[in-house]
Amino acid sequence: PLQVPQAYVDKFSYIPSWYRMMYHAMTAFMDDSIGNVVQLLKQRNMYDDTLIVFHSDNGGPVYDWGNDGANNWPLKGGKSSNWEGGIRVNAFVSGGYLPKQRRGQKEEAYITGWDWYATFCHLAGVSPVDHKAAAAGLPPIDSLNMWDLISGNNSTSPRTEIIIGDSIWP
Repeated sequence: PLQVPQAYVDKFSYIPSWYRMMYHAMTAFMDDSIGNVVQLLKQRNMYDDTLIVFHSDNGGPVYDWGNDGANNWPLKGGKSSNWEGGIRVNAFVSGGYLPKQRRGQKEEAYITGWDWYATFCHLAGVSPVDHKAAAAGLPPIDSLNMWDLISGNNSTSPRTEIIIGDSIWP
């Protein structure tokens, strides 16, 4: 459900589309909330050891044949489609732990949502391998450590392809 405090809805009440108004309000609320967390991390001297990651799970939903809802332009499609507008998403990394030379840089290499698992395991100094799953004959995880790319130690992604499944929409 699209939910946000009423004060944020009121800020964007001039937008005629209810969906677009809600997306604007939710974005403003998220921005203010993240700002509050960052401010608190800095006040408690925790910011320099913090890596902040935002990674969308899918493209924004579009309604009324693209006339309402999210705006994924210039990409075609949206949530629940295999077009780029449904699977190519916004993401960013910030925080004091991110090397200064990488702050504000744009990266276009392949990184998937599930790659954060191996990346966080690397940063925590633990193995991403699930030994119980392997012993049960399950396949290994499809998560790659992206820290060398993110930190600027390497300019290419270890991921060279992304397998796309069937869309739930025809």
